[in-house]
Amino acid sequence: MTDTISEILENTLFDLSDTLKIHLIELNENRSLFMNGPSRELIQRTFNISFYQGQKQAIEALDREIKTTTDENDLIANLKRYSQDVEKQLLNVIELHTTTYEPKENLRLAQSLDTYYHCKGQHDIISELLSQVNKYSI
Repeated sequence: MTDTISEILENTLFDLSDTLKIHLIELNENRSLFMNGPSRELIQRTFNISFYQGQKQAIEALDREIKTTTDENDLIANLKRYSQDVEKQLLNVIELHTTTYEPKENLRLAQSLDTYYHCKGQHDIISELLSQVNKYSI
């Protein structure tokens, strides 16, 4: 008996969710760096938090999408649309980084980096699901 695309995607999301939980546990174990670590490691921790938040948001949104969409063709179309939206957000953030930078715009830069890593987390999740769709719909 072959699994449906929806079942394959649900299983993939379940695995991705477990992996995310492991990363969050590791991140929490290293929280002593919060105030004591080198600034480079503190910045990396911040990027990881944004990345994991993006992954969590994507997992939750895509799980709802899979559970509420009954037609597999509609589901695939919705996943592709979600992917395009995330890619568009990533491109907008990248464009923002290439504009002229004023030193007093540190907050904007920080917000842009947060958004970038958040979108990157979403992008990784949707890319994995689309990879599964392509693998099983051929």
